[in-house]
Amino acid sequence: MASKSSRRRKRATRRPFDDGRPEETGASDALEGDVVSTSDVEPDASLVSVETSATAVATETTRRPGRPLPPPVVNPVLGGTPLNEFTDRFIAPVPGEGPAEASATKRWGIGDAIGGWAVAQLASILAIAGVITYLGFPAVAGMGGAIGQAAGQSEIGSALDILSVYGDLPFEWQVALQIPLWVGLIGAPLYAARRKGTSLAVDFGLRVQRKDIPVGLVIGVLAQLVLVPLVYVPLRALGGSTEDVSEPAQQYVNSASGPLGVVLLLLVVGLGAPFAEELFYRGLTQRAVLHRLGRPAWAVVVAALFFAFAHLQSLQFPALVAVGVLFGVLAQRSGRLGPPIFAHVGFNLTTAVVFLFDLNLPFS
Repeated sequence: MASKSSRRRKRATRRPFDDGRPEETGASDALEGDVVSTSDVEPDASLVSVETSATAVATETTRRPGRPLPPPVVNPVLGGTPLNEFTDRFIAPVPGEGPAEASATKRWGIGDAIGGWAVAQLASILAIAGVITYLGFPAVAGMGGAIGQAAGQSEIGSALDILSVYGDLPFEWQVALQIPLWVGLIGAPLYAARRKGTSLAVDFGLRVQRKDIPVGLVIGVLAQLVLVPLVYVPLRALGGSTEDVSEPAQQYVNSASGPLGVVLLLLVVGLGAPFAEELFYRGLTQRAVLHRLGRPAWAVVVAALFFAFAHLQSLQFPALVAVGVLFGVLAQRSGRLGPPIFAHVGFNLTTAVVFLFDLNLPFS
């Protein structure tokens, strides 16, 4: 008569696993009360290979969030250094601190940036035309004539430069006329975030950390005192003058008279302009280009060119491009607008202080 132990072994041999496959030979040795060492079981090589490959892909995807992995391109400036490696090192976000992945519900893009800029410019022109008509400065025939002059096409047969008219207005009106422009620049990303995205913080990185304030201010001051003069070194080497480069800013600062004028000046150039412009150009525009092209370097450059072009100042264009690239790199690397906003604050306030106190600076 077979013992209980032998009958139990036969039943264990015939019993299938949960997946329907019969148990491997030797599995019947594992009886009740026996201990099987996992060190004696050899891992499946194919499973190890699959897990290793999956881990490698996940690691590579984490290192390059939100965009495909193109083949390396040789950098024409640095020779054998791949261009992808160079841009990832200096422009791509720091791991764990970069822009969040675009949500599946995101529907804003470059069209919102172009439309917002057009609305801001139109609102500014209409506001200037209205103020010119209200003040009678210069005398024109009705709102239509003021708009025509503001656009540079005067009905009285002489071209009128909108910038010269703006500069001749009382400073309080110059400050008030910034509001329509800011409404357009701030309104575009606000509309895009609420109607087509999630929020200003998630979609455009409108976040500030404590360290952004001192770091941004120092970078902005150095950009004004060192970077901008270096941009115009070739012009000076050719015997040219850089006085005309700072003339528009100097005229604007000189328009502020009295304590109230100085306070308004500092509020406009130190708070209003940096916030509105960085939210629009480094928030909406740069991220829209990044989502479209998938390359941080292209997004930074395109946003900087748009930023410089929008100021409509040909002599300042090279410096504005350089500063725009700097602010764009700060935004892309940190994944938030805190650093470029305060760098812009430091940049603008340095200009205001220099002209208010008539300072002579090195490299200037």
